[in-house]
Amino acid sequence: MIEALRFEFSFKTITTNSFRVKSLIGQYDLENKDTIQTFKGNHKLPENWNIGLIVGNSGSGKTSIAKNVFGDFIKLNWNDRPLIDNFKDDLSMNDITYSLGSVGFNSVPYWLKPFHVLSNGEKSRAELARMALENDLTVYDEFTSLVDRDVAKSMSHSVQKLFKRLDKKFIAVTCHYDIKEWLQPDWVYNTDEKEFSLPKSRGANGSNLTLQKQQKNLGTFISNIII
Repeated sequence: MIEALRFEFSFKTITTNSFRVKSLIGQYDLENKDTIQTFKGNHKLPENWNIGLIVGNSGSGKTSIAKNVFGDFIKLNWNDRPLIDNFKDDLSMNDITYSLGSVGFNSVPYWLKPFHVLSNGEKSRAELARMALENDLTVYDEFTSLVDRDVAKSMSHSVQKLFKRLDKKFIAVTCHYDIKEWLQPDWVYNTDEKEFSLPKSRGANGSNLTLQKQQKNLGTFISNIII
């Protein structure tokens, strides 16, 4: 079990003296020298946690840090059979439908389609549903990057509830700060500020009530199953 967000690594960029490099350096008055970018941190994680968030702008090192600490990301294999047939054989249909519904993938006819024909947002939800059932730890890169922001907030709320109910661990790696309130992480590492924090626990109200109002305006509810 990983008890700390502990990492130390560097990236070295070696410049060359090609014609294009010299031209670009001259045009923008840049320095032609090798650079080293170092990432270092050692932060103790809470004893009992389910949701983590690594957030920062593109190029701030969040993906590299996540891989350095937690290893390579899980890559799921999907075949051309219906989506539900890609889940492990020892899972019940109740398990599968519960997980799919919990991540906001509520259109039953689409569960019968193969993975490759789904939209990017639907693929993200399907991946999350499988990972939650099949793995004790899920690290998801570019979380909510392929959906609009209203859906991103709804998905974040659903995902954190699912992983907490299953008592499993989920780490969102993302450039989107707007999901923090909805994801309700137990710990956060901000790669822009190089800052680790333990947000105060949120009650059942607040975000939930806002979410319900937002979903009502959209005409959808997480718990709905569309047939």
